[in-house]
Amino acid sequence: MSEIDELFGIKQYERACDLVIQKNYELAIRCFQTAIMNNTQIIDSYRNIAKCQSKLKLFQDAIKTQEKIVELEPTDWIAYNNLGNIYYKISNYEKAIEYYNKALKTSNSLDLVKSNKIRAINKAIEELSTADDFLSDDYDFDKSMKKFELEVELKLLIKEEKPQKNISKLLERIEEMFDVTDTVHLDTCSREDLLNFDCFDEEKANRFIKARNNGKKYYDINSFAQDFELQPHEIIEIQDYLVFPLKPNIKHGRKVEW
Repeated sequence: MSEIDELFGIKQYERACDLVIQKNYELAIRCFQTAIMNNTQIIDSYRNIAKCQSKLKLFQDAIKTQEKIVELEPTDWIAYNNLGNIYYKISNYEKAIEYYNKALKTSNSLDLVKSNKIRAINKAIEELSTADDFLSDDYDFDKSMKKFELEVELKLLIKEEKPQKNISKLLERIEEMFDVTDTVHLDTCSREDLLNFDCFDEEKANRFIKARNNGKKYYDINSFAQDFELQPHEIIEIQDYLVFPLKPNIKHGRKVEW
Protein backbone atom coordinates (compact mmCIF):
# COMPACT_ATOMS: atom_id res chain seq x y z
CA MET A 1 0.00 0.00 0.00
CA SER A 2 1.36 3.42 -0.95
CA GLU A 3 1.91 6.27 1.48
CA ILE A 4 -0.80 8.24 -0.34
CA ASP A 5 -3.33 5.42 0.22
CA GLU A 6 -2.38 5.26 3.89
CA LEU A 7 -2.79 9.02 4.35
CA PHE A 8 -6.14 8.88 2.54
CA GLY A 9 -7.28 6.11 4.90
CA ILE A 10 -6.31 8.17 7.94
CA LYS A 11 -8.19 11.20 6.58
CA GLN A 12 -11.29 9.07 5.97
CA TYR A 13 -11.10 7.65 9.50
CA GLU A 14 -10.81 11.12 11.04
CA ARG A 15 -13.67 12.38 8.88
CA ALA A 16 -15.81 9.41 9.92
CA CYS A 17 -15.19 10.17 13.61
CA ASP A 18 -16.29 13.78 13.06
CA LEU A 19 -19.43 12.56 11.25
CA VAL A 20 -20.34 10.31 14.18
CA ILE A 21 -20.08 13.28 16.53
CA GLN A 22 -22.43 15.11 14.14
CA LYS A 23 -24.72 12.01 14.23
CA ASN A 24 -24.44 11.53 10.47
CA TYR A 25 -24.18 7.77 10.93
CA GLU A 26 -24.84 6.62 7.35
CA LEU A 27 -22.04 8.72 5.84
CA ALA A 28 -19.78 7.83 8.77
CA ILE A 29 -20.21 4.13 7.97
CA ARG A 30 -19.08 4.73 4.37
CA CYS A 31 -16.01 6.66 5.52
CA PHE A 32 -15.07 3.95 8.04
CA GLN A 33 -15.44 1.36 5.27
CA THR A 34 -13.08 3.38 3.09
CA ALA A 35 -10.59 3.54 5.96
CA ILE A 36 -10.74 -0.26 6.26
CA MET A 37 -10.11 -0.65 2.52
CA ASN A 38 -6.98 1.45 3.03
CA ASN A 39 -5.88 -0.70 5.98
CA THR A 40 -6.42 2.08 8.53
CA GLN A 41 -7.59 1.45 12.11
CA ILE A 42 -9.35 -1.73 11.01
CA ILE A 43 -10.63 -2.97 14.40
CA ASP A 44 -11.65 0.51 15.59
CA SER A 45 -13.34 1.19 12.26
CA TYR A 46 -15.37 -2.01 12.46
CA ARG A 47 -16.24 -1.23 16.08
CA ASN A 48 -17.46 2.24 15.15
CA ILE A 49 -19.40 0.93 12.15
CA ALA A 50 -21.25 -1.42 14.50
CA LYS A 51 -22.04 1.49 16.83
CA CYS A 52 -23.42 3.50 13.91
CA GLN A 53 -25.51 0.54 12.76
CA SER A 54 -26.91 0.16 16.27
CA LYS A 55 -27.79 3.86 16.32
CA LEU A 56 -29.67 3.33 13.06
CA LYS A 57 -31.34 0.26 14.64
CA LEU A 58 -29.70 -1.99 12.04
CA PHE A 59 -29.04 -4.59 14.70
CA GLN A 60 -28.51 -7.58 12.40
CA ASP A 61 -25.91 -5.58 10.45
CA ALA A 62 -24.27 -4.56 13.73
CA ILE A 63 -24.08 -8.24 14.75
CA LYS A 64 -22.36 -9.16 11.48
CA THR A 65 -19.88 -6.31 11.92
CA GLN A 66 -19.01 -7.33 15.48
CA GLU A 67 -18.54 -10.92 14.23
CA LYS A 68 -15.95 -9.62 11.74
CA ILE A 69 -13.98 -8.21 14.69
CA VAL A 70 -14.11 -11.62 16.40
CA GLU A 71 -12.81 -13.24 13.20
CA LEU A 72 -9.84 -10.86 13.21
CA GLU A 73 -9.31 -10.89 16.99
CA PRO A 74 -10.78 -14.05 18.59
CA THR A 75 -9.83 -12.83 22.10
CA ASP A 76 -11.41 -9.37 21.78
CA TRP A 77 -13.66 -9.30 24.86
CA ILE A 78 -15.09 -5.91 23.87
CA ALA A 79 -16.58 -7.39 20.68
CA TYR A 80 -18.12 -10.30 22.62
CA ASN A 81 -19.52 -7.89 25.20
CA ASN A 82 -20.92 -5.65 22.45
CA LEU A 83 -22.53 -8.68 20.78
CA GLY A 84 -24.14 -9.49 24.12
CA ASN A 85 -25.41 -5.92 24.38
CA ILE A 86 -26.93 -6.02 20.88
CA TYR A 87 -28.71 -9.29 21.58
CA TYR A 88 -29.93 -7.81 24.87
CA LYS A 89 -31.39 -4.83 22.97
CA ILE A 90 -33.37 -7.15 20.68
CA SER A 91 -34.52 -9.20 23.71
CA ASN A 92 -32.59 -12.34 22.81
CA TYR A 93 -31.34 -12.85 26.35
CA GLU A 94 -30.11 -16.41 25.82
CA LYS A 95 -27.78 -15.26 23.04
CA ALA A 96 -26.73 -12.26 25.13
CA ILE A 97 -25.71 -14.55 27.99
CA GLU A 98 -23.80 -16.76 25.54
CA TYR A 99 -21.68 -13.84 24.34
CA TYR A 100 -21.14 -12.42 27.83
CA ASN A 101 -19.77 -15.86 28.75
CA LYS A 102 -17.41 -15.71 25.77
CA ALA A 103 -16.21 -12.29 26.92
CA LEU A 104 -15.58 -13.63 30.42
CA LYS A 105 -13.51 -16.51 29.03
CA THR A 106 -10.92 -13.98 27.86
CA SER A 107 -10.70 -12.52 31.36
CA ASN A 108 -12.59 -13.54 34.47
CA SER A 109 -12.26 -10.14 36.17
CA LEU A 110 -14.41 -8.00 33.88
CA ASP A 111 -16.90 -6.42 36.26
CA LEU A 112 -18.74 -4.63 33.45
CA VAL A 113 -19.40 -7.91 31.60
CA LYS A 114 -20.47 -9.65 34.81
CA SER A 115 -22.98 -6.87 35.49
CA ASN A 116 -24.30 -7.17 31.93
CA LYS A 117 -24.63 -10.93 32.34
CA ILE A 118 -26.54 -10.54 35.62
CA ARG A 119 -28.91 -8.12 33.89
CA ALA A 120 -29.49 -10.54 30.98
CA ILE A 121 -30.04 -13.54 33.24
CA ASN A 122 -32.56 -11.58 35.28
CA LYS A 123 -34.48 -10.65 32.11
CA ALA A 124 -34.39 -14.25 30.87
CA ILE A 125 -35.83 -15.42 34.20
CA GLU A 126 -38.62 -12.84 33.91
CA GLU A 127 -39.50 -14.19 30.45
CA LEU A 128 -39.82 -17.68 31.93
CA SER A 129 -41.86 -16.50 34.91
CA THR A 130 -44.87 -18.72 34.12
CA ALA A 131 -42.86 -21.68 32.93
CA ASP A 132 -42.58 -23.31 36.36
CA ASP A 133 -46.26 -22.90 37.29
CA PHE A 134 -47.32 -26.54 37.24
CA LEU A 135 -51.00 -25.59 37.22
CA SER A 136 -50.64 -23.17 34.30
CA ASP A 137 -51.80 -24.10 30.80
CA ASP A 138 -48.44 -22.77 29.59
CA TYR A 139 -46.44 -25.15 31.77
CA ASP A 140 -43.32 -26.35 29.95
CA PHE A 141 -40.96 -28.76 31.71
CA ASP A 142 -37.92 -27.80 29.60
CA LYS A 143 -38.48 -24.08 30.15
CA SER A 144 -39.05 -24.69 33.83
CA MET A 145 -35.70 -26.48 34.08
CA LYS A 146 -34.03 -23.68 32.12
CA LYS A 147 -35.46 -21.12 34.55
CA PHE A 148 -34.17 -23.15 37.50
CA GLU A 149 -30.68 -23.37 35.96
CA LEU A 150 -30.62 -19.62 35.32
CA GLU A 151 -31.70 -18.89 38.90
CA VAL A 152 -28.88 -21.08 40.23
CA GLU A 153 -26.35 -19.42 37.91
CA LEU A 154 -27.60 -15.97 38.93
CA LYS A 155 -27.25 -16.74 42.64
CA LEU A 156 -23.73 -18.10 42.14
CA LEU A 157 -22.74 -15.08 40.08
CA ILE A 158 -24.10 -12.63 42.61
CA LYS A 159 -22.42 -14.53 45.44
CA GLU A 160 -19.14 -14.35 43.51
CA GLU A 161 -19.57 -10.63 42.94
CA LYS A 162 -20.65 -9.61 46.41
CA PRO A 163 -21.83 -11.98 49.15
CA GLN A 164 -25.24 -10.91 50.36
CA LYS A 165 -28.14 -12.72 51.99
CA ASN A 166 -30.90 -10.73 50.38
CA ILE A 167 -30.40 -11.39 46.65
CA SER A 168 -33.63 -9.64 45.66
CA LYS A 169 -32.33 -6.32 47.00
CA LEU A 170 -29.13 -6.67 45.03
CA LEU A 171 -31.13 -7.39 41.89
CA GLU A 172 -33.18 -4.26 42.49
CA ARG A 173 -30.00 -2.20 42.72
CA ILE A 174 -28.68 -3.73 39.50
CA GLU A 175 -31.94 -2.96 37.69
CA GLU A 176 -31.88 0.62 38.99
CA MET A 177 -28.33 0.98 37.77
CA PHE A 178 -29.23 -0.12 34.25
CA ASP A 179 -32.55 1.70 34.04
CA VAL A 180 -30.55 4.84 33.22
CA THR A 181 -29.11 3.10 30.11
CA ASP A 182 -25.60 2.81 31.55
CA THR A 183 -25.14 6.57 31.75
CA VAL A 184 -22.43 8.20 33.82
CA HIS A 185 -23.43 11.42 35.62
CA LEU A 186 -20.41 13.67 35.92
CA ASP A 187 -21.76 15.25 39.10
CA THR A 188 -21.98 11.93 40.95
CA CYS A 189 -19.86 9.37 39.10
CA SER A 190 -17.10 7.44 40.81
CA ARG A 191 -13.52 6.86 39.72
CA GLU A 192 -14.51 3.26 38.84
CA ASP A 193 -17.32 4.51 36.56
CA LEU A 194 -14.78 6.44 34.49
CA LEU A 195 -12.35 3.52 34.37
CA ASN A 196 -15.01 1.50 32.53
CA PHE A 197 -14.20 3.67 29.50
CA ASP A 198 -11.21 2.57 27.43
CA CYS A 199 -10.12 6.18 27.03
CA PHE A 200 -9.81 6.77 30.79
CA ASP A 201 -6.86 5.50 32.80
CA GLU A 202 -6.04 5.86 36.51
CA GLU A 203 -4.33 9.22 36.00
CA LYS A 204 -7.22 10.81 34.09
CA ALA A 205 -9.87 9.42 36.43
CA ASN A 206 -8.02 10.69 39.51
CA ARG A 207 -7.47 14.07 37.84
CA PHE A 208 -11.19 14.40 37.12
CA ILE A 209 -12.24 13.47 40.67
CA LYS A 210 -9.73 15.95 42.10
CA ALA A 211 -10.93 18.73 39.76
CA ARG A 212 -14.58 18.03 40.65
CA ASN A 213 -13.78 18.10 44.37
CA ASN A 214 -12.19 21.51 43.78
CA GLY A 215 -15.41 22.80 42.22
CA LYS A 216 -14.65 22.25 38.53
CA LYS A 217 -17.76 21.77 36.36
CA TYR A 218 -18.06 20.47 32.80
CA TYR A 219 -21.21 21.42 30.91
CA ASP A 220 -20.44 19.95 27.47
CA ILE A 221 -18.35 17.29 25.72
CA ASN A 222 -16.02 19.83 24.06
CA SER A 223 -14.48 21.28 27.22
CA PHE A 224 -14.37 17.83 28.81
CA ALA A 225 -12.60 16.31 25.79
CA GLN A 226 -10.11 19.18 25.63
CA ASP A 227 -9.09 18.93 29.30
CA PHE A 228 -8.62 15.16 29.14
CA GLU A 229 -6.95 15.08 25.71
CA LEU A 230 -9.59 12.81 24.13
CA GLN A 231 -9.20 11.82 20.49
CA PRO A 232 -12.20 11.89 18.09
CA HIS A 233 -12.75 8.12 18.33
CA GLU A 234 -12.61 8.38 22.14
CA ILE A 235 -15.25 11.11 22.12
CA ILE A 236 -17.43 8.73 20.10
CA GLU A 237 -16.98 6.06 22.77
CA ILE A 238 -18.19 8.18 25.67
CA GLN A 239 -20.44 10.94 24.31
CA ASP A 240 -23.65 8.89 24.50
CA TYR A 241 -22.95 7.74 28.06
CA LEU A 242 -21.93 10.96 29.79
CA VAL A 243 -24.58 13.12 31.44
CA PHE A 244 -23.48 16.70 31.97
CA PRO A 245 -24.99 19.02 34.59
CA LEU A 246 -27.21 21.79 33.30
CA LYS A 247 -25.39 25.05 32.78
CA PRO A 248 -26.82 27.68 35.13
CA ASN A 249 -28.46 30.72 33.58
CA ILE A 250 -26.51 33.78 34.66
CA LYS A 251 -28.82 36.72 35.05
CA HIS A 252 -27.20 40.12 34.85
CA GLY A 253 -28.83 42.90 36.84
CA ARG A 254 -29.44 46.28 35.22
CA LYS A 255 -26.77 48.80 35.94
CA VAL A 256 -28.08 51.75 37.93
CA GLU A 257 -26.40 55.12 37.49
CA TRP A 258 -26.22 57.26 40.61
